[in-house]
Amino acid sequence: MKDRELRRLRRGELVELIYTYQVREQELVRENAELKEQLASRKLTIQNAGSIAEAALQLSGVFEAAQEAADRYVQSMADAQSKADVILAQARGQADQMLEEARKEVHDIRNQEDIQEEILREASRQAIRSVEENPSLWTKKHRETAGRYL
Repeated sequence: MKDRELRRLRRGELVELIYTYQVREQELVRENAELKEQLASRKLTIQNAGSIAEAALQLSGVFEAAQEAADRYVQSMADAQSKADVILAQARGQADQMLEEARKEVHDIRNQEDIQEEILREASRQAIRSVEENPSLWTKKHRETAGRYL
């Protein structure tokens, strides 16, 4: 999977990818154990073989198969680890970005609230001044309501 594709994956998909690699690792461990059993079985065959030359010919295939399995396992683990590291770094980056965006939004909302509060206060002050200039315009209830915003 390319880096660009990994970056587009959601968290659930990333977790599923890691799980898939863990399952593959377990399969490779089992395969390795099976190959070790085969190796042990071939050792018995070698012991039963009549000549050293026959044993050498039989062993070469076993060692090659075991080495190939071990190489595949090691490569698979290295690939899985590097992909997991990339996924983790991307997830952390996305989390940091989301947190920063949320903080900015909170800051903007608070600024808007402050502006609206100041507008309401100023409107209340103007209303009170108009009532003070002409008290017949407002009732006692209006003055109490306006007073709450000061």
